[in-house]
Amino acid sequence: MKRKWPLFAGIVLLLSGILLGALSAVEILPKVVIYAGVAFKVFYVVQEMLAGRYKPGYEISLLALGLVLFLSGMYLKKTGADFPYLTLMVPGILLKVSFILVFILKARKQGNTA
Repeated sequence: MKRKWPLFAGIVLLLSGILLGALSAVEILPKVVIYAGVAFKVFYVVQEMLAGRYKPGYEISLLALGLVLFLSGMYLKKTGADFPYLTLMVPGILLKVSFILVFILKARKQGNTA
């Protein structure tokens, strides 16, 4: 549990940023909190890879595609483009959740209790 704190901190910050963005008129603070959450989660994955407890595979493509879709949807929302941005953001979130699930299953299979 001691080495998993960045993962849990990242999840909490990410969810807090999303809620803050939905419930607040402030624009910059939710983004800062979301980026901090992403940074904690990236730190955790890199830490696990460097320690040899996780070997990345195809699931990284789920994460990359999910991020591209989600960030594209955020950009379209910000620009006010005449495009339903949720059609990009929702699949992006689902792909990122899929990455997390595959990551956990793979890490457990490799003898880690992530």
